[in-house]
Amino acid sequence: MDEIIRLENVSYAYEDDGPNAVSGISLALERGSFTAVLGSNGSGKSTLAKLCNGLFLPNAGKVLVDGLDTSEEDNTWEIRRRVGMIFQNPDNQLVATVVRDDVAFGLENLGMDPKEMPGRIEWALTKTGMLSFADKAPHLLSGGQKQRVAIAGVLAMKPEAIICDEATAMLDPQGRREVLEVLETLNREEGITVLWITHFMEEAVRFRDLCVMHEGEIALRGSPEQVFTEPERLKQYGLRLPEMTRLSLELRQAGADIRPCLTGEELAKEVARLYAARPLKGLTLPPEKAEPEASPEAESGRVEVALNKVTHTYQQGSPYQSTAIREVDLRVSQGDFVALIGHTGSGKSTLAQHLNGLLKPTSGTVTLNGEDIHQKGFDRRRVRQQVGMVFQYPETQLFEESVKKDIAFGPVNLGLSAEECDERVREAMEMVGLDWDTEAEKSPFELSGGRMRRCAIAGVLAMRPKVLVLDEPTAGLDPEAREQLMALVRRLHRAGTGIVMISHSMDDVARHANRAVVLQKGQIVMDDTPEEIFAREEALRDMGLDVPQVSALGALLREKGVPVAPRLIRRGQVLAALVRLLSGKEGQENA
Repeated sequence: MDEIIRLENVSYAYEDDGPNAVSGISLALERGSFTAVLGSNGSGKSTLAKLCNGLFLPNAGKVLVDGLDTSEEDNTWEIRRRVGMIFQNPDNQLVATVVRDDVAFGLENLGMDPKEMPGRIEWALTKTGMLSFADKAPHLLSGGQKQRVAIAGVLAMKPEAIICDEATAMLDPQGRREVLEVLETLNREEGITVLWITHFMEEAVRFRDLCVMHEGEIALRGSPEQVFTEPERLKQYGLRLPEMTRLSLELRQAGADIRPCLTGEELAKEVARLYAARPLKGLTLPPEKAEPEASPEAESGRVEVALNKVTHTYQQGSPYQSTAIREVDLRVSQGDFVALIGHTGSGKSTLAQHLNGLLKPTSGTVTLNGEDIHQKGFDRRRVRQQVGMVFQYPETQLFEESVKKDIAFGPVNLGLSAEECDERVREAMEMVGLDWDTEAEKSPFELSGGRMRRCAIAGVLAMRPKVLVLDEPTAGLDPEAREQLMALVRRLHRAGTGIVMISHSMDDVARHANRAVVLQKGQIVMDDTPEEIFAREEALRDMGLDVPQVSALGALLREKGVPVAPRLIRRGQVLAALVRLLSGKEGQENA
C-alpha cells in the first residue's frame, strides 16, 4: 500500500516524567485517504495531529511522512511542505497585516514564482469564501473569518496531505459545509490526503474512515457505519451518536423495523418506506419529558438591559474603518434565554460586548433598567456585576496562578471578605463541576480545554450576575462536555438567570432557547421564537445559516409524502410525531 503517513508504536509525553498524551499508537494513512479522528477532550487527538507533521517528535516509536522520518532534522522542511496543518485557533496562524499577504506567506516560503501567486491566492480565497476580504486586515475579522484565512493559506500551498485540528469549530453552518466540500473536492479530484479532527459527529459521517481515540490510544477504527453502531462504547469514550442515527435507533426501540441511519436523506427514505406500509402495529409513543420552568423568584428584582439604535464602528476615521452593527434595537430581560445567530461576521460578538459595557456605541445608547450606562457618573461596575460575559476563547479570561484565585478575582474586586469570596468560589466551582479539593490550587492553564471553559464561566458566576452572556460556549468541546455545559446553562436559566448565547449550533438553539435573534450584516433581521425562526428555512439558508437537523428531516419527509407537521424543531417532538404517523394516527398529527 502507498502510505503517506505511518506511525509505528508511537508514544509522546509533554513532560519527561509526565503521563503519555498518546501511548503505543500504530497507524497507517494511505495516500488519498479521507479520515476523521474523534475523541473526548484530552484523548490525544491534537497530539496525534502534531506528531503527524513533525511539530512534535515522539518520545518512543517512529513517525514517517512519505517515507521521511520526522525525527531527522534534515527532513523537517520537506515534511512541512508535504503535510499542511490547520489549527483550531486561527490567531496562532495569521502572520501578515493584510489577508492577501497572509495567504501568500506559505507560497513565498515555498519559493513559488511571484507571477503564479495571484491566481493561487485568488483560488484559495474563493474556495473559503474570503475573496471579498482579500485587502482587509486579519485582526479586524471575526473569529470564523480568521479561520477561513488560515485554511486558505494552507490550501494555497496544495500540500499532499492536510491535517485539520477542529478547523471548523468557530465557523457558521454554511462555512463548515463549504470547508468540508473544499476538502472533499481536493481529496476526490487531486488525491490530497485529509486527516480531520472533529467533535461534530455530523461531520464525521462524511468520512470514509474513522478513528476513535480514548486515553491516548486508538480505541476503535472503522467506517462510519461500523463505528456508529456501537453507541455504548462511544458513550464510554465521551462521544455521542449523530442526531439522525440516534433518532433512527429511537424509532427502532419504539418498535419500527428500521436500520440505523447516518444522514437525514437515509432516514427520510426509511421512514417513507415504513409510511407506505402503515399502519404498523406495536409502536409505542415515548413518554414526554417536560422541562421545569424558570423560577418564579426571577420575577422579583428583574434586570433589563437594552440596546437602543446602537451603531458601532471600529477604527472610525481610519482607512480600516468598519461598521460592525448598525441601528440595533434589542431588549434582554432576566429570565430570557436568547440565542444570537448569524453568519460569520454578522456582528454577534460586537453586539454581545455592548450588553455589559465592554464596548461603547459609536451612536445610540445602552441602558440597564432604563439608565444609560455610558452617561457621566454612572458606575459601570454595576453593569459588570449584573451582566456577566464569557468570551469565545476561555484562555483569554484566565490569568491567575490558581483556579481559586482566578475565580475569586471578581468577588475580591467587589470588596467582599475572604470568607465570602471563598464561599462564592466554592459555589461557582460546584455549579460548573470543578472539584475544590483537587483543582482549586491548580494553575488554570493545567486544565483541559473543557475544564478551562468551566473555570472561565465559574469566574463570571462568582459575581452572581442576573444576565449571563456566552459567546460560542460549546465551541471546541466534545459531545459529553457540550451536554454537561448546556445542562449547567439550563439550570442557571431555570434558577432565574437571563441567558444570551451566541451559537452556530442550530440544534442547541432549538433545544434550549425560547427566543432567537438573527443578525445579518450588522442588523437584526429576525427576532422571534425558534419555532417561527426555523420555519423560514429558505431565508436562513440565503443568509448562510442552517436549521436544526430534525427540521431539515421534516422538510425531506414532506417531499417524500410523509405529512410531518412543520415547526417541529426538537428530536423528541419529531420522534413522537413519527410514531403517531407510522401507527396510522395521522389525525392527531395534523390536528
